[in-house]
Amino acid sequence: SMFNPLTFGLDVMYGDLGRNEFRDTSGNSFDIETQGWFLDAKLDYKLDWATPGVFGWWSSGDKADDVRDGKYGRIPVVGVDDGFAPTSFGGPGSIYGVDTAVSETMVGTWGVGIQLADLSFIPDLSHTLRVAYYRGTNEADVARDGRQAGLSGENIYMTDKDSAWEIDFDHTYQIYENLSAYLELGYIRLDMDEDVWGSDSYADNAFRGQVGFQYSF
Repeated sequence: SMFNPLTFGLDVMYGDLGRNEFRDTSGNSFDIETQGWFLDAKLDYKLDWATPGVFGWWSSGDKADDVRDGKYGRIPVVGVDDGFAPTSFGGPGSIYGVDTAVSETMVGTWGVGIQLADLSFIPDLSHTLRVAYYRGTNEADVARDGRQAGLSGENIYMTDKDSAWEIDFDHTYQIYENLSAYLELGYIRLDMDEDVWGSDSYADNAFRGQVGFQYSF
């Protein structure tokens, strides 16, 4: 309350899973070591009609020389429920808890964004408009070598040559005290480096629109 209406949030996390045996999809076993860092921060300024804010994050990534020795630089993840959710389409911020388009954890990426949250001109109807840019922190040679071992919660392995722009426009209508309606609209422009992945590895553009209801009691 000292800085009201300005609020600041910061998380700093480190994880070390040690060295463990894993099996790939072909049943081959190998030992890998995983340890890494994750930082995120946000700054919001609450107004009567909206809450503008800026946010960002950085997560350590895999380095090719280390990976060849079985050492991965992404922070190990135990679970992602109610975790870090900077966006609602590429990231895990959807109210519905549906699969994300890019990553459920944002591990191995860095990103920045701006948003207008709690935007409201009509009683009981609010909106959030968000624009974010993010990029991988994993060295491209890890993917070129085919050594991008999957960690829990990841969908797309992004290297430092890959990036994405995302726009979210989410809406909430409080129909009754316990009943809400939601409309989520999202767009992602994904740029995966052709020299790393090939020209047909991923679609460049992704769109999503979904509507639903939530009853709380």
